[in-house]
Amino acid sequence: MAKPFRDGRPSVAVASAIFAQTLEMPDIFLDELPLASMKSGNEQPKRKTQYRKNCIGKPQRLGGVTYERGIGDHAGHDFAVELVYALKPEYRRFVSLVGVDDQTGHRGSLRVQVYVDDQLKAKTPILHGGQELYYFDLELPRGAKQLCLVIDDAGDGYDYDDADYVNAGFLVSVPHK
Repeated sequence: MAKPFRDGRPSVAVASAIFAQTLEMPDIFLDELPLASMKSGNEQPKRKTQYRKNCIGKPQRLGGVTYERGIGDHAGHDFAVELVYALKPEYRRFVSLVGVDDQTGHRGSLRVQVYVDDQLKAKTPILHGGQELYYFDLELPRGAKQLCLVIDDAGDGYDYDDADYVNAGFLVSVPHK
């Protein structure tokens, strides 16, 4: 059977709406969890990460599809934004679709990296507005303490670099009976 994703990208030409429906949904959504910390350059952030909205407070839209669950934030100017979440022992995998929000009008470019306990576990290529989405499905090592999501401006300035993590969160272990 052909895998629908290869290296986080669709391996066949399918509409975002179709493949997004086939992705595994988290048991615990990021938008239900508090940030353990946030780093935005060398200063305290003047804005908040948006829960269940894009970074300007509107519905999250990627590839023409509106998503009800997720978080939205914006790349910084010449620095990366870091969103840190505490991990619980029952969290086994992190899943998320990520892309540049449609409200950018096909503008914007950014990169996303996922760290677990300061170790890089996955990263996107440069994502552009209007481009296909990237899918993360990462196994979390036993005993891991924190997940850090990093958004950077891909080196070309931060205009329109509006990142959405949709249907993002954790799959938990099933107790053995």
